[in-house]
Amino acid sequence: MRIKNLSKSSFIIVVVSSSLLLSSCGSSRSTTSTESRREARAAAALSEPEIFIQQLSRTPVAARHVTGPLPVNFRVSVRNNSSTLLTLTRVRVESMGEGAYTLTSNAQAFNKEIEPARQASVEFWAPATAETTITGSNGPVTIRGIAYFKSATGAFQKVFVQQVHDQLNRGVRSGVGN
Repeated sequence: MRIKNLSKSSFIIVVVSSSLLLSSCGSSRSTTSTESRREARAAAALSEPEIFIQQLSRTPVAARHVTGPLPVNFRVSVRNNSSTLLTLTRVRVESMGEGAYTLTSNAQAFNKEIEPARQASVEFWAPATAETTITGSNGPVTIRGIAYFKSATGAFQKVFVQQVHDQLNRGVRSGVGN
């Protein structure tokens, strides 16, 4: 065998190198498993929030088939299902597919704190373009949004897709057109 032909100093170098290699692998595994346990505890404390978006504005009947620029008012409600404070820092919305209007990607910054097991809402306006549809500008639109959050465990985001429609929001808010 070749092991018999190794000199004593070569054999010691091989044994020491092997020991160092094995000990470094063992310590990196324990660090990784410790980090995994820490991340699992953080994820357990931070349950995913529920997000609901509503269209609050409504185009008057006389203008519902007019095309062109259209400001749309939204309310985004967030239910904090975790045991830690969340801060809503930004909401980005855009329309998907065809609908009553086209909403290009639009982001609004916020600093809304949401206590554990509570719900909070933010409102904002976004510029849209009314399209020619049979239902007019008050018809349904599918919205894709991203809500950005900060928490004690770090920053994260949640994507949501929901349909908004002025008919779904009657009685939610009093004002012109309701």
